[in-house]
Parts: sequence; C-alpha cells; structure tokens
Amino acid sequence: MGRLRDVAVTAALPLLVSCLTPSGWSASCSSSTGSLRSSLAGFPILSLLLFLRGRTIRTAARRQRKREGAVAAMVGEDSAL
Repeated sequence: MGRLRDVAVTAALPLLVSCLTPSGWSASCSSSTGSLRSSLAGFPILSLLLFLRGRTIRTAARRQRKREGAVAAMVGEDSAL
C-alpha cells in the first residue's frame, strides 16, 4: 500500500503543479493591468515554440543514444574476441 501511495503522490503532485501554475498566471494577469493581459496573449505561441524545440532536442538525443549504443556494441564485440 505504501508503494502505491508513493506512486500516486509522485504522479499527482507534478500534475497538480502543472495545472495550477498556468491558472495562477492567468488569474494574476487578468486581475492586473492591461499590459500584463496583453503579455498573456503570447502564451500560446510561446508554448508551441517550446513544444517544437523540445521535440527537436528529444529527436537529436535519441539519434545520439543510438550512435553511442552502436559504438558500445562494436567495442563489446571487439573486446570479446
């Protein structure tokens, strides 16, 4: 039961924080001056750009891990001889 609780807390806490952070930003900006409201308008564009950049980084990292795995396999085969 303890392990299940640990897993639930580990999954639920980041989800809660991820949901509350943009909500807090939105509430703060909507209750403040108009200049802050206009800055919130760029949030969807920024989110899209960050998502696309993250995908590019993940793809490059995956390719690099494949290359390193191939080199490690080659070294392992050579050292076994």
